Amino acid sequence: MATGSILCVYAHPDDESFGAGGALAAYAAQGVPVDLLCATRGEAGQLGDPPVTTQAQLGAAREAALREAVRLLGFRELILLDHHDGQVQDVPYTTLLREVTDVMRRIRPTTVLCFGPRGIYGHPDHIWTHRAATEAFWRLRGTVPELRRLYYNAVPRDGGYRIIPGPEGTPNTAIAVPPAALEAQLHALGHHAETQLDARGMRQRLAERRPARAYFYRVEPPMPPYETDTELLP
Repeated sequence: MATGSILCVYAHPDDESFGAGGALAAYAAQGVPVDLLCATRGEAGQLGDPPVTTQAQLGAAREAALREAVRLLGFRELILLDHHDGQVQDVPYTTLLREVTDVMRRIRPTTVLCFGPRGIYGHPDHIWTHRAATEAFWRLRGTVPELRRLYYNAVPRDGGYRIIPGPEGTPNTAIAVPPAALEAQLHALGHHAETQLDARGMRQRLAERRPARAYFYRVEPPMPPYETDTELLP
């Protein structure tokens, strides 16, 4: 196993457990430090069906689910920025960029993982965190020698999901997800699924299909055409 560390930059609790969760759990199980920077506590999400909390308590409930999820996935550190769910695009961009840059400079990861330019399905919070994570990576690239790789979440065209244009719909990286890592992902999603119906649906699909790989798009260093990366670390 290659050495290094991974920093994930996402917008909401459960983003870490969807497509990337199994791969990240696999790295963590092999001793690779995996850290998560999450911009919000998800307080604008769903309350469950039937409801299990109130709108006023949803942020606390989703934070608790996130903390349990990162424990199950084996992450090292969770950093919460405490911005409002659904309003990340209203945060001054210089503020968000500074926050992400400060975390990246402190943790000094080998690999940064975030959403791509469309945020998978166009969620403004996803797009805003993508912008900040990507710019922070490029700004620090020359001064933080550990910082070597940048990846976006991606979905294969035959993955049973909507067709996504651009890099997020054309993965060039496939990471093995062993059965134990998939189980960790399913358990993590189970905590998010108590309130979030999307997490419930994703958990059910993963449990039925038992995928053996998770998919990403490697941005830096660029991948040669028609080749596939199989590692998130150098």
